Amino acid sequence: LSDTGVEYLSFDKYPIYGLFTNKVSADWFTALGTLNRVALEEGKPWMGCVQVGGGSVSYGTPEARVTTEGEMKWDVNTMLAIGAKGITYYIGVAPTYFADTDGEQINCYSLVNIYGEKTPLWYYAKDINEHIKAIDHVLLNCDYKGVIITGNTPAVHYGKDLIKDNSFRDLNGVTGNALVGCFDYNGKTALYVVNNSITEE
Repeated sequence: LSDTGVEYLSFDKYPIYGLFTNKVSADWFTALGTLNRVALEEGKPWMGCVQVGGGSVSYGTPEARVTTEGEMKWDVNTMLAIGAKGITYYIGVAPTYFADTDGEQINCYSLVNIYGEKTPLWYYAKDINEHIKAIDHVLLNCDYKGVIITGNTPAVHYGKDLIKDNSFRDLNGVTGNALVGCFDYNGKTALYVVNNSITEE
């Protein structure tokens, strides 16, 4: 990668699936940890694409589903906690004349629908972006050191950066369903704490 002239890496995976259940891909954190490790080795920042729309048989992802506001926030925050320096959203739409294939709606669950109107997901993204904006000056200037994951986590993390003793510098321990990104911020400790549940407040 260092010889390609690429300025940043981009990652796109929809981790939340099951049309009637709350499931998370078992390899979600493993994928994030792997990408982050490659980015650090190459000295490149990375950004992740947020799951908004549901899957489609036409696209080969029928199990992915439209996310709730809480799930979107979880998706974004887990990426930021594991070193992402940016996020992107799927806003592609299809003209109405081919937006329905065999009764199956495609491209209709994004930030903008097939008629060019804002969907509820647009407002979720706006709120998420406002929260990130308040702390982005810290996140963009932090060096990722590892992650702590505790409680009944919705996915398993196999990355080498997993901090197993639940402590980091002046952080003595973590309890509950938590995911804590551990960073160095100009020589000081910075922690990005995420409620690691897609079903609980």
